[in-house]
Amino acid sequence: MADFLAGELIDGGTKEKVKPLVEIRILTKTSCFNRSRLVEAGVVESLMKLLRLGDRTIQENTMAAILNLSKGIAGKVRIGGSGGGLEMIVEVLNEGARAESRKHAAAAIFYLSSLGDYCRLIGEIPSSIPGLLRIVKGCDYGDSAKRNALIAIRNLLIRQSYNNWRVLVAGAVSVLLDLVRSGEVGDGVKANSIAILAKIAEYPDGMISVLRRGGLKLTVKILSLSTKQHCVVLLLNLCVNGGSDVVGALAKDPSIVGSLYMVLSNGDCGGGRKASALIKIIHEFQERKIEPGLERGRFVPAW
Repeated sequence: MADFLAGELIDGGTKEKVKPLVEIRILTKTSCFNRSRLVEAGVVESLMKLLRLGDRTIQENTMAAILNLSKGIAGKVRIGGSGGGLEMIVEVLNEGARAESRKHAAAAIFYLSSLGDYCRLIGEIPSSIPGLLRIVKGCDYGDSAKRNALIAIRNLLIRQSYNNWRVLVAGAVSVLLDLVRSGEVGDGVKANSIAILAKIAEYPDGMISVLRRGGLKLTVKILSLSTKQHCVVLLLNLCVNGGSDVVGALAKDPSIVGSLYMVLSNGDCGGGRKASALIKIIHEFQERKIEPGLERGRFVPAW
């Protein structure tokens, strides 16, 4: 069956390819076995060629099939290894004829970005990160599509530090802060947005960008919501990289320590450690500020 479907993608005209495409899309949606068999039959190379066709229906079904195949390691390797495969997916991400095609492309990049080498290659494509951000802020996409695009961006940051400046240049900080402020997206989208902001704030340029756009006050404001852990990580990174000015601004808020103790009490090990570290920084600052000649600049906690 796999060989037959692979052959159908090669033979016949454009209209004749719709049926086997739909079959491949269905067969690869949930079955790892079907994915591996179809990859072995060589469908990836044919699918990549079909992406270049101008037919909207062909493009949507092809991109959906590529998305399904990108979930398995064999599919990932074959997609990235077929000359220009990643570039073609990014092209659909930006110029896909239908919103569904662009959404499938963003989800495919999410799965492909789980490989470190692909994170570098995807990041080097100039339109990749701007394209993902268009999905994030677009009105035509629901929370699921936005989460896929956000996690893809986060993967690009985590697995390839060179992508940090690319994310900044693309204007990600403003887009992410607007999402956090929005009342039209779910908590999952907001949590992923804050997680990316926390990663961006690990670097001085990112920290400055977040602070200049009101990220500190906004993060403190929403600390009581379901995004606690990511908020704490973001605040900690801002304090460590921003120095005594940032710590001092944070310490002025009378509710912050209480909110951090609430994070400590909820039993989250990772978030609890970060909250404990942040409480310690605030307490050390409050103890030092009464001493003359407090050094301004990067804050180096005792721990």
